[in-house]
Amino acid sequence: MKILLKFFSVLVVGLAVCSAAFAKPTEQIKADANYVDTACTQEAQITGCSDKSADKGLLKCMSHYRKSHPSFKLSPTCKAAVQKFHSDKNAAK
Repeated sequence: MKILLKFFSVLVVGLAVCSAAFAKPTEQIKADANYVDTACTQEAQITGCSDKSADKGLLKCMSHYRKSHPSFKLSPTCKAAVQKFHSDKNAAK
């Protein structure tokens, strides 16, 4: 009986960890994504990525553009917004 109880305890903890890994974005991450969308409006237009949002491919799109256009730089405001977005997203993992 003790072994069965221990097994279920481990199972419950394992499921909690897995569900946290696949959880929806937190409100902070959503707010950061909105801030990136606002702060990087000009960069999104220049790169042809204005049809995307931070949580739906904008950063990947701008990254691809930057690889083929090395002189392209993010504005300080956009760069700070992207860094905060990545930082909060990584902290949520």
